[in-house]
Amino acid sequence: MSAPKRIGLVGARGFVGQELLTLLDADETCVVDVVVSQGAPGRTLAGHTLVDLSPSTLVARALDGVVLGLQNGQSAAWVQALGSDVVVVDLSADWRFDPMWRYGLVEKERARLQGSKRIANPGCYSTAAQLALLPFHDIVDRAHVFGISGYSGAGSSPSKRNDAALLHDNLMPYDLIGHTQEKEMRAQAGVDVRFLPHVASFFRGISCTIAVDLKQSVSLAEAGDRLRSRYQHDPLVRVVDEEPLVKDAVGRHSVQIGGLRVDGKRLVVVATLDNLLKGAASQALQNLHLGLGLPELAGIALTPKEPS
Repeated sequence: MSAPKRIGLVGARGFVGQELLTLLDADETCVVDVVVSQGAPGRTLAGHTLVDLSPSTLVARALDGVVLGLQNGQSAAWVQALGSDVVVVDLSADWRFDPMWRYGLVEKERARLQGSKRIANPGCYSTAAQLALLPFHDIVDRAHVFGISGYSGAGSSPSKRNDAALLHDNLMPYDLIGHTQEKEMRAQAGVDVRFLPHVASFFRGISCTIAVDLKQSVSLAEAGDRLRSRYQHDPLVRVVDEEPLVKDAVGRHSVQIGGLRVDGKRLVVVATLDNLLKGAASQALQNLHLGLGLPELAGIALTPKEPS
């Protein structure tokens, strides 16, 4: 067995960072060499001590891979400093529209991600919605995505979108026009998408109800065949008959897709996932493995409700 790849995390000190570190610690193909936080050095996260390093100092550690968990607009200096031999997976939206980067929707781009050095991890809503739309990509005319996220999606810095008291018995719409992930869905799915995000009082998980106008009529059986056929070899996509529930996705690495309803040229499908796992950390680890030439699911333990 070859030596584990040496991995660094930069800025991933919140909820996603904790999940990713936990996954990496269970991954025999990788070892966490350093966790960088310029805002909280000396603190510990998932058993790792955070350190304050500059980009040039990080380069000197000769890492095999780096995951960037910074806020949007903060990754450029780190990317510029890291050499072309280092696999970089970025969790922000900074590079999702850059043609020089591979877009890391694994179930769509797996072959192109093999050996890639620059990978833009998709957004959590975008992952759920695009995977639900992908089996119908050739017949989709327009899609409306109604999304609801747990408040962990707003991060750990205090805001009204993660204010548990404000969210109690409440549902909060936000960024109803021009959301970054609406632009991401349009660019990557290649269809006209309207996205309506909301945040709810539960902590983690995402549900997307997608209403699709089709270019041609299909039957329910045909739509179901498309969905099951497309994902029969994807272990982190679970196709179900009924509408999937948020609670069935929480703590799991897979996206759940189901609840298909069809009426001629109108189709409705529901997708749920854990925004901290398949919507972020689990997918980032899949992308890191593909870039490094490692087994894709190393360290990602499948639960009893997920395919094996």
